[in-house]
Amino acid sequence: MKVSYKAALMSGFVFPGAGYVTLKMPKRAAVTIIAAGVCLYGLIQITMMKTYALMDRLIAGDVAPDMVSMLKALQDTSAMSMGWQDYAGYGFMICWGLSVFDAIRLAKKV
Repeated sequence: MKVSYKAALMSGFVFPGAGYVTLKMPKRAAVTIIAAGVCLYGLIQITMMKTYALMDRLIAGDVAPDMVSMLKALQDTSAMSMGWQDYAGYGFMICWGLSVFDAIRLAKKV
């Protein structure tokens, strides 16, 4: 198996940009890993904010502790706008896709 295909697998299954480390491209790896890390941080942050909002409503007694009520309340909290974190999932998927396809492109060049 070519090193570039291994790089595509590393970027696809480990973390976006990890394959560039295999290809000895540290600048490209750093940019991709940092961008993907920021997006992943945004995803975690938005998930925690919405979880805290749901738990606050549950503790306050606004939401009954059954699955249907909590799912309805979760749909209400998903309408909350969190700023840039709303687009963090798209950014992470773009970083992931670009790093995999770039490693495949590099494999075809070699």
